[in-house]
Amino acid sequence: MVTKDVKIGYDDLVVAVHDRQQSLIKAVELAESFAAEIIPLDSWLTQAEKRLSALGKIPTDVEIMEKKLVEQLDLEEEVYQRGEDVNRTLAIVPTLSALVSVEDAKSLEAHANQLASRYESISHRIRFTKDLLNEMSATVKDLFADISNLEVWLSDMEKKMKEISEIAIAPDDLNEQSNIVEDLVTAITERDEQISTVIEVGRQLYRQAGGEEALFLQHRIEQIKRRYGDIAVVADEKLVLLAKAIPLSERFHDGFDAVMEWIEAVEEDLVQIDGTDFDTQTQLLFSMEEGVSRWRPEVDDLVAVSSQLQALSSPDQAEEIFQSTVEMMRRVNQIADKVSLYFIFFTVGCWFSNAFSSLKANS
Repeated sequence: MVTKDVKIGYDDLVVAVHDRQQSLIKAVELAESFAAEIIPLDSWLTQAEKRLSALGKIPTDVEIMEKKLVEQLDLEEEVYQRGEDVNRTLAIVPTLSALVSVEDAKSLEAHANQLASRYESISHRIRFTKDLLNEMSATVKDLFADISNLEVWLSDMEKKMKEISEIAIAPDDLNEQSNIVEDLVTAITERDEQISTVIEVGRQLYRQAGGEEALFLQHRIEQIKRRYGDIAVVADEKLVLLAKAIPLSERFHDGFDAVMEWIEAVEEDLVQIDGTDFDTQTQLLFSMEEGVSRWRPEVDDLVAVSSQLQALSSPDQAEEIFQSTVEMMRRVNQIADKVSLYFIFFTVGCWFSNAFSSLKANS
């Protein structure tokens, strides 16, 4: 009886040892399979995380952005395909955990949870990165389209400003210039919102980016900001200048024309005065003398206006105004001298005529 019990106990022990041996063999096989799966998977996850971080850096170049979109699609496809590897690896964990010690099972499950968490994070981030890149791709394209458009527009505006860098002299030309500048100021004002948007979006973009491309974008935006500010200042200054120059020009040219008309009229009277009778000569001389006295203050005022207008003009135009003013003064002085001299001759002639008449009457 004892022998039988011993035999049964021995047989059970053999079976238990055999089962334990099979479990160990199976555990070894599962551990080897788990290691074969998780080592390359862990390496891929590390590389994928690095690639994903690189994709998150928004480029400031349209071509580089297009390349990043392709890279994102490639990585997204990889993540989808690796899902089967992750599931297969995680499926080993419950069976293997049951075959190892409690402590090893906990370590195994922690490793598996970390693997699942990293894969889940990458899956979520790759979709988010896709949306971000697509959104930023449109933003970058719009930004560079606006930058190119503004650079062309600024060049055109600078050219137009250069064309009116010198203010005109004639009132009609000045009024035409004023209308042109007002149109330019309106155009500048209409671009203000676009300029502000480009500066703000560009600043955010090159702060996120890095390297030479970010510096190049920053330089282009700073140049646009500077050039826009310059033309705005020049346009405002030009409007102020024209607002001063137009009334001065109108005053000078109207006054100049009136003075020259008066001079021509006096010169014509001086030519014809000898052919008139004494009373007419007397009337004309007194009228011319009065005219000289009356026009003197006007001429002096025009000289002052001329100086102000010259100060607002370019050197060449100032010289032209100066020469016109000098010619006007020369002719005014000349006509004043002629009238004065003629008046003296006329007075002397009248005195001799009266003296001769008196002498003749007394004789």
